[in-house]
Amino acid sequence: MADSSNPLEWVEYAKGDFQYACMGVETYPRGAAYMFAQSGEKYLKAVLLHLGLMVPFTHDTLTLLGLIPQSPPKGTLEWSAAALIARVAMPTRYPGDVDQPTPEEARALERAARESNFHSSLDPHSM
Repeated sequence: MADSSNPLEWVEYAKGDFQYACMGVETYPRGAAYMFAQSGEKYLKAVLLHLGLMVPFTHDTLTLLGLIPQSPPKGTLEWSAAALIARVAMPTRYPGDVDQPTPEEARALERAARESNFHSSLDPHSM
């Protein structure tokens, strides 16, 4: 059975979600956006666990980022990536919620994740 308090397990799931999202950017932008959000959320929760902090039951990447001591301030790439996920990906979880993300928005999520190192915020070998 998996240990949900082990940050390395969260990192492995986040990596898989990120790779899966990258495969669907052009063909399935809504699914890709959702998986980028899942990846970012899991990485942030891994960081919280690694720091010995409590992980709340939330999907809000901005809330999770704000719980990390010395988290990146508003306007940084990391904050912008979390904000983009919160704005574009999470509201599209269910039909009829909002307009679905376009391939351009899914590519923006991928760029934000790559440029901010959001997808590799934890090095499993350093734990």
